[in-house]
Amino acid sequence: MYPRVSVIIPAYNAEKTIADLIISLSKQTFSHQKMEILVIDDCSTDGTPGILQAMEKEYHLRLFHHEKNQGLACTRNTGIKNSLGKILIFIDSDMTVGDHYIENHVNFHNNRHVMGVVGIIKPSPKMIYDKYQRYLYETKRGVKRYRLEKPIPYHAFIFGNTSIKREVIENCGLFDSNFKVYGGEDTEYAYRISQRYSKGLYGTCTLSSVHNHYRSFSDSLKNLEKFAEINIPYIIKKHPAMSILYGLKFFRKGFDNSTPIHRFIGALVYLRTFYLICLFLYNFLPFPLSNLWVRPIIAHRLLRGLKKGLPA
Repeated sequence: MYPRVSVIIPAYNAEKTIADLIISLSKQTFSHQKMEILVIDDCSTDGTPGILQAMEKEYHLRLFHHEKNQGLACTRNTGIKNSLGKILIFIDSDMTVGDHYIENHVNFHNNRHVMGVVGIIKPSPKMIYDKYQRYLYETKRGVKRYRLEKPIPYHAFIFGNTSIKREVIENCGLFDSNFKVYGGEDTEYAYRISQRYSKGLYGTCTLSSVHNHYRSFSDSLKNLEKFAEINIPYIIKKHPAMSILYGLKFFRKGFDNSTPIHRFIGALVYLRTFYLICLFLYNFLPFPLSNLWVRPIIAHRLLRGLKKGLPA
């Protein structure tokens, strides 16, 4: 008897959150005989391995351990290769879910047109809730920008709270293991899914998870700059059509019908003076007025990364 659902959890230095996620999965209304939980430890250096070993038997976990850190793409692939379910649920190790979480995923997949579904993410009430967190959770970003319960564009399909049918793996392959640093591996995979199933990706608010990890605005900006330097050049080389996502028309000729006006705006956004003014206004203004300056600040850091990563 194969399980109907495989829950795949990539974990790296998750000692503060992984136990809460596993406990929340143990309370599911969905039949435990029809599900499996796979946790892939990506060579954690904290107490994560010990916590997982202590919980393995009681919570019927299937544990896998990487001997060296390989990143999210490879970690998810390890879970996929060892999974047995017809529906694969991907949940991050710093989240918790409600009792009907898996049941709701399965019910959504009863629609034969659904190849994948992504839910919404809510903040933990215990988390520091500053202006940046309010921007992340209270504004219309990502999947919230589109009509839910309907097909959504690939770039809104992020794999932190997501499920796909095994058919997707069979026809689209695995995550690209060349992604080793933060960002882009799930968007690139969603793009490949959309090429095969143009209306197969859905979003819904009935699938929610609680995010128990705080990341400051400054830390997010560092990650985004590194992502732009390393991963965006790789993505657009592999899929030139994806260049429209990253505003490359503001960067140089030849991208997305770039014009001199676009490149002038890009040069302005790249200036450190522009960045410092935007950062000052973001810090000075109260929410939600501070939101007006988040995207320009992000655009500056992305351009900085692209300048380093793309050849002159």
